[in-house]
Amino acid sequence: MNFLLYLFNRIPVFHISCDDAYGAYRSGLPRRFSLLVLVFGRAKLYLLTLHKGRPGLVKLLRFSEMCLLDSQQTIDTLTANYRTNTNALTNEQLEIQYEFLKERFNNNEDAKSSLEARIAAHITSYFALVGFYGYILTMIFPISSRSACVAGFVFGIGCLFMFACGAFIWSSMQVKGIVRSTFKDLAADTSPRTQAVLAYTNWYASNQEVRALASEVKNIESNMILALCVAVPLWIAAQFIMSHPEREQPATDGGSGMDAKVISANGSLATKEVAALLAELGKHLSDGGEKFVIVSGQHANRNRDRIVGILKLASGDENIRDIRLPQSVWGDASVVVKLDEGTR
Repeated sequence: MNFLLYLFNRIPVFHISCDDAYGAYRSGLPRRFSLLVLVFGRAKLYLLTLHKGRPGLVKLLRFSEMCLLDSQQTIDTLTANYRTNTNALTNEQLEIQYEFLKERFNNNEDAKSSLEARIAAHITSYFALVGFYGYILTMIFPISSRSACVAGFVFGIGCLFMFACGAFIWSSMQVKGIVRSTFKDLAADTSPRTQAVLAYTNWYASNQEVRALASEVKNIESNMILALCVAVPLWIAAQFIMSHPEREQPATDGGSGMDAKVISANGSLATKEVAALLAELGKHLSDGGEKFVIVSGQHANRNRDRIVGILKLASGDENIRDIRLPQSVWGDASVVVKLDEGTR
């Protein structure tokens, strides 16, 4: 059951998430059910959503609202409270707390260095991902069929994830050091109480940094993975379409002029389709610069030569592109005449 919930949290449709975890799924937290979720930078937009039994049309969840660093005033207040609590402790207890907090602070600094190294690596990967998307875009532009609309829509979804990844990379670079004190402050007062208080301030501030950076890194990685999961299938599909241009707009048996199956699969001449082709031919030739593609199977008979001769006589040899397919979706003896969309 948990596996299915995590799976629905990873897909943008029929989405399940938790607001308190910035759109991630956490067992035990209130769930939000949404028909669709879109990512816009560091914000998530939920459409047709249900949360705690209350339906809604739109819910906008901002990352800045979920992971705010504590202000200077909050840290100063916590430090003052800790200083008050240390009045009841002995020097030996204060020294123990100081050593413990100092060790925790050092651990946080190690974790922070590790997270910053991961962010630096992700920046390099991000630029490679942007280049990959640019390459895919150059593959989509030449496609002149309905496949281009679908590819463009999928490409746009992938760009949303890619831009969200970039937004989190940028915001992670804005997380600056917020350590409020240094151990040099002990020069004025070296008492165990002062040592413990300063160590507490450093530990708490560094802990906030690590939590903020960890959240940023998690969102960088999740959006980068989603962007890559969109890009790879899109690239494969674009490669397939470009290598099989004859499948972009398959003709039907009832061809319409510039997309006419003039010879059927058994090699017989389709009289009506030929008449429609000749009627449309004059209209397209009047525009000037039109070219035609003749797609025929490997067993096309002499009727094919007649069609080719008519088109060459009407438009010229340079405007005819003759394609023979070892295997044709229209039949091995068929001939289909199409307007070359690349010349329009």
